Amino acid sequence: MIFAMTKMFGLEISAKSRDSSKSVGISMPFRRSTSNEKPAATQPMTLSQIKLNLELCIQDLQNGSADRLRYKIRGAREVRELWMLRSDIHQLIAKERDQQEAARAINALLPCFAGWMPPSQMVKI
Repeated sequence: MIFAMTKMFGLEISAKSRDSSKSVGISMPFRRSTSNEKPAATQPMTLSQIKLNLELCIQDLQNGSADRLRYKIRGAREVRELWMLRSDIHQLIAKERDQQEAARAINALLPCFAGWMPPSQMVKI
């Protein structure tokens, strides 16, 4: 009966299993390949991961402006909203520290938006 089912479903049985009644060596047609194929492309970050990275940029800033910005980040519902908040993050960091530090922080956020924003917009400051 097993041989009939394997023939009907197109499964292969190893030669060893034909002789042995203890085990049936049915090959798995849908299992993941073990060959040296290229790994799948990395998945874009989730909305929550992007929010976390944006908040980490301003984690050491403790003032009303930083608190309002954290509120905006947490309330964002789309990646586009977070993309637009980068300018607010830049202004806040530049005001509290300096322009170069702000540019470094914004440039470090670019990988977070990979896969979400068109490559033409992924330009360093």
